[in-house]
Amino acid sequence: MPITETKKNDSIGGGSKDYKKIQNKKNEASICIKDFFDFLPLSVCYVSPTGMIENINSAFEGLSGLTETEAVGEYLPKFFLETEKIKKLLKKDITESIIENEEFTLITKREEEIVVNLSIAKKRNEQGSLSGYFLSIKDISAQKKIQQETEKKIKTRTRDLEESRRAVLNILEDTEYAKIEIEQERSRTQIILNNFLDGLLIFGSDKKIWSINPKAEEFLNIKREDAIGKTMVELGKITGIKELVGAAKKRRESI
Repeated sequence: MPITETKKNDSIGGGSKDYKKIQNKKNEASICIKDFFDFLPLSVCYVSPTGMIENINSAFEGLSGLTETEAVGEYLPKFFLETEKIKKLLKKDITESIIENEEFTLITKREEEIVVNLSIAKKRNEQGSLSGYFLSIKDISAQKKIQQETEKKIKTRTRDLEESRRAVLNILEDTEYAKIEIEQERSRTQIILNNFLDGLLIFGSDKKIWSINPKAEEFLNIKREDAIGKTMVELGKITGIKELVGAAKKRRESI
């Protein structure tokens, strides 16, 4: 009888030791998970199926300005500007277990608005039922600011280019108008020259024939299109009237 009791006591004692070992390992695992949770540089929180915050890490505290005591037990959507959007996102019935990089605006304890990317991972129990959500929050306010500044510069540059384009079009329009005016003036001048009874050759500043009237065409036996743009020397070679060329050269030199 004493032997049987001794064995029974040993068995109870051994079971108690095993239980303590398991419990210690469980506690160590919990501490390790919590330390890792706090070590993450990304803001992370665990939320219940109803949207209540159950746990946050140190990075979340730093970003939101909320302590663990202030955040735990609060309704997650109240900390975001897009309250209704995040409510729908948490209730969204989708096959994928992860929603990545949805843009939201986090409202901090100091009532500052920070643009963040929010990712949500659904957590399910052994039966497959939804047991909560893991949320990661990344501050993208700096990138957003750079993006907005870049977009502003692009808009400004686009406006400048549009103004330059309009200026060029105005110049081209003015140039075209000036060409038309010159052509009209040339036509009026040619009409006057055509009415002269004497032959006339009009030279430009480049010493080339700018215009010739019908009397000169008749006298030199040359067509207008053949004379325009020719120098006096070139005209002499075409017409063979060297005496006229010589006289014109002397006349020009005397002027």
